[in-house]
Amino acid sequence: TEFIQEDLRPETATTYLLEADIYRDEKIAMAACALCAHCLKDIARENVTSLTELSPRLFQSIVTADELKCDSAALSIIVVGHLEYYSDDVNTDFLNALTSSKFMPI
Repeated sequence: TEFIQEDLRPETATTYLLEADIYRDEKIAMAACALCAHCLKDIARENVTSLTELSPRLFQSIVTADELKCDSAALSIIVVGHLEYYSDDVNTDFLNALTSSKFMPI
């Protein structure tokens, strides 16, 4: 809707991603994920809690999105914060996906 298009911004993107996932709205989820990826560093700086509210699966979708715009050092800090928060849920596949040299170059 027009309201969502106007309201979807970095400050609201994680909420839209969570809600779109709950209601299985793929179009909104894709738009919110792309915006989160593009603005990840700003989102982490302004409201890191909004990132820890995301499930590991949703967080991974942001970090592995083509739209990701985040330097390696900042991305490393953001990923470590999420891994610490979800330490009981971390497995090798998840860790490898988040730390791939494609997304987190040396």
